[in-house]
Amino acid sequence: MDQGTLVRNGRRLLELLTENKLAPRAAVWVSSPETGIWRLWIVPSKDLKDKHEFYRRTSEIISKNRVDFPDFEISDIEFVSESHPAILALKRFAKVTGGSTVQIQSSMVDGFYLPDCIVLEMNL
Repeated sequence: MDQGTLVRNGRRLLELLTENKLAPRAAVWVSSPETGIWRLWIVPSKDLKDKHEFYRRTSEIISKNRVDFPDFEISDIEFVSESHPAILALKRFAKVTGGSTVQIQSSMVDGFYLPDCIVLEMNL
């Protein structure tokens, strides 16, 4: 999937999550260096700590808005803890809000290797 589509899909999902009182505190598209598959890592709101509930509610939002997400599935999303080493590193690196994005390509950040990634939200 091209990066423009990733950003559009990610932004739209963030809007819908926010409208449904699930505003993520962080959202980062991360590419697997082995497979080239992109996953949207999401650190959910502090109110939502249960992974199963997060996936259930997010899946419902995607299903109800299928026209917005023709090539996007719940399997493209990964619930990530605020304590994940990459999230901790990115948190110190930049604050990203308000529709801006930060792209990082094959970098070491605080000793953690980050493959290609697109930061859509980092508000921790």
